[in-house]
Amino acid sequence: FPGDFDGDLEVGFSDFILFAQAFGATAGDENYKEVFDLSADGTIDFQDFVQFAGIFGTNYQIEN
Repeated sequence: FPGDFDGDLEVGFSDFILFAQAFGATAGDENYKEVFDLSADGTIDFQDFVQFAGIFGTNYQIEN
């Protein structure tokens, strides 16, 4: 579930905090985690932030 970094099925403030902690990291950095690199370009940057902002507030549902 893109943007749901804490696994609660909502893209919210706690996900933003996790994203912000990784912001600026590049592949190979200790705090780089692929899940935050929404653009998959090896850098967690403004492009990823724009994508995150676009899904902020999303509530996911698990279908049975």
